[in-house]
Amino acid sequence: MIIENYAEQYCLKVSGKIKEIIKSKKLTQTKVVELCENAGVPVSQGTISNITRGAKEIKLSSLISLCKGLNINIIDILSDDDTENKTILKYDDKMYKGYTGTYHTYFFPTILNKEELLHGILDINEPNENGKCEADLKLYTGEKKKNGERDE
Repeated sequence: MIIENYAEQYCLKVSGKIKEIIKSKKLTQTKVVELCENAGVPVSQGTISNITRGAKEIKLSSLISLCKGLNINIIDILSDDDTENKTILKYDDKMYKGYTGTYHTYFFPTILNKEELLHGILDINEPNENGKCEADLKLYTGEKKKNGERDE
């Protein structure tokens, strides 16, 4: 399926980024374990080994801990520059059942010391004449603009 393949490919990219960062900092897995423990977010050497060998699945909690221990921004790890306009699920796929409309979404914050969930509104439009859907996500950060409006 398209989604499963994409998810595996994405995890492999994330694993590769983590591996490159560890390599560029000339760290051993043992040192990464130590850095994570010192940051108060223990990660096992087995988890680090699995990720650096190209994990097809990565727990978000492990990724957050690794980023904190390595002192890197999780956004840099999760960003995928080639996802723009990428078809993840075709509307004629059996999994697509017309899930268009407006949905409320909630995300864990990626900024340290922020604990509240972020709220977003996801609008998924009907497929166009080319069979592709467009989606719009407005994410409310909780910050206020100078004019007092909510930030998106």
